[in-house]
Amino acid sequence: MQLFLQHKPYRVLTLSILLGIFGTTLFDLISVLYAATFPNPELAVGLASLITSLPYVFDFIVGYVSDRASNSFKAMKLVRWLQMSLYVFFGVLTLLKPSWWVFVLVLAINFMSDIIGNYTAYLNLSLNRRVVDEENFSLAISFRKGMSNIVTLAGKSVGVMLIALLAHNYFLFALINVLVFLASYLVLRRGRKLFDHLDEPIPESKEQQAESLKALICQFVRDTITNFTFLKSQSSIFNLVMIYSSMNLLSSAMATLLMIYLLSVKELQLGSYAVTITVFESIELVAFFLGSLFPFDFYRKWSIRSNLLFENSLALLMIISIFVWHNPIVLFTLLFLSSYATAISNPKSDTIVIFSIVEERQNAVFSIFSTIVTATVPLGAAVILALNQSLGATWSWTLLAFLAVFNIGYTCFWKEETRAVS
Repeated sequence: MQLFLQHKPYRVLTLSILLGIFGTTLFDLISVLYAATFPNPELAVGLASLITSLPYVFDFIVGYVSDRASNSFKAMKLVRWLQMSLYVFFGVLTLLKPSWWVFVLVLAINFMSDIIGNYTAYLNLSLNRRVVDEENFSLAISFRKGMSNIVTLAGKSVGVMLIALLAHNYFLFALINVLVFLASYLVLRRGRKLFDHLDEPIPESKEQQAESLKALICQFVRDTITNFTFLKSQSSIFNLVMIYSSMNLLSSAMATLLMIYLLSVKELQLGSYAVTITVFESIELVAFFLGSLFPFDFYRKWSIRSNLLFENSLALLMIISIFVWHNPIVLFTLLFLSSYATAISNPKSDTIVIFSIVEERQNAVFSIFSTIVTATVPLGAAVILALNQSLGATWSWTLLAFLAVFNIGYTCFWKEETRAVS
């Protein structure tokens, strides 16, 4: 907090990015609620959830493009205007009669909004690195991450209250969101003189940029194949990656299907659909926060096998509570426990991978680990959406329950011991 109060350039960047996170959170919420108003709400909500997860796949390209920005600060200001334009366009679309072509445009806006948000985050990080000294950089990033979680949580709560006060007037909601990003832009504009001294890299020509991007993608594909081949040869680490990928696939599919299922199962709702999904996401966020800062020591000392067995068992119980018991209190209790436990076990898995391989191979392993796990997020959402449309909710939940059982069985029989490999 002291750094935030005393360091003006850092304060400007942090205030701007937090306002952007607040606005993006509002839009992610409203896009799902608006999707529920379409003729086929289950398909619409599922597609909205899928689109929200897709930007993770393109994260490495977004990071690359942000590095090539000729002026990071000016780029951030330009991006804010682009985001305002997108949300004005979204507001105009909400005035039209709901149709599938309108919904496709809304999905495109949602996708672009998340991509731009990630791009802004990379620009912000780059600028922070140049204005904050190395001694305080870790503190700066930690503070921003903590405040980002708080702002995300606040955004979900404010969004639910706003849409209720506005009587589900999505056009007015979009205009309020525009004002949020206008405030973010004005913060940057007011503090622009603090960044005039920064030296910007010499921009590449368009031909050089295209060639560099092509080379990056080709190198990425080659490295992925090489790293996957190496990872597959290390059975203990490969098993760990596979179980985490399967768990991530299950988690993504469960979240997407639950968003759809809540539309028709009123017993699981807490007042309204909007309130329910906000409570759901807020509990998950708070549990991750508490698990990261205040982990139970006894759970942290369990073996990673015991951790994963416990978390997969909780996932199975969540499926049963959703599809059989229809009790929101039980569901949210299990969700809290699962998210809290995951926040404790995830750093342990990273540690295991780091100390199970020689230093020269660490980057390769983490690269493919990130690629596989990231890909399972949109994959899980896409697969469960297709299954729900073709087979219905009953079979979809049943298949997810079988996947949870498979994860439990896989965890029981994998080789937990790890060692350094060359």
